[in-house]
Amino acid sequence: MLRFLRYRYAKTRLAAFIDGELPISSRRLIARMIDEDRRIYEEYLRFRQTREMLQRDMPILGRTNPDQLTSMWENIQIQLQTPASVSEQKSTTYRRTSLSYSLVVGFCSIAFLLPVFWGTGDVSDIAIPHQQPQPEMAMKTITPSNMPLIEATAVAVVAQSFPESTDGAFSHLDNTPAPKTPGQ
Repeated sequence: MLRFLRYRYAKTRLAAFIDGELPISSRRLIARMIDEDRRIYEEYLRFRQTREMLQRDMPILGRTNPDQLTSMWENIQIQLQTPASVSEQKSTTYRRTSLSYSLVVGFCSIAFLLPVFWGTGDVSDIAIPHQQPQPEMAMKTITPSNMPLIEATAVAVVAQSFPESTDGAFSHLDNTPAPKTPGQ
């Protein structure tokens, strides 16, 4: 297991070892590992061959032509001499659009959050639909002390309005029963 970990450690640092980017202590450790382990040595040879092949086949990559440098420098000088108003126009346009987008986002967030914070009352007032009140029923028992017991009468009172009918007459609901009095 230790040999495998040493192999992985050396393999991850071989490219930096070949390019000379490692500190002295790490370079010495990797060189010692290359000398001691055959697999690390084979990886080292493969990395070196790949690097040499890339240098041989792609020599132009990263190298500049002096004519390209002079043309780039001339373009930079021309851009530096252009009036600043063109760049200022671009920046003011950018500021305007960013300000307008900011305002739109602000108004949308206010529009969405306003109903949440507007009513801080009880949620049950909003959630329950309005219902007609139930008619109240009043029960009154009449029992005079000097009279013989009479049958009790229940009286119901309904307070409700009715719309007009088609012929213009009002329809009335009379649900109060006639009192039962003795002798009638």
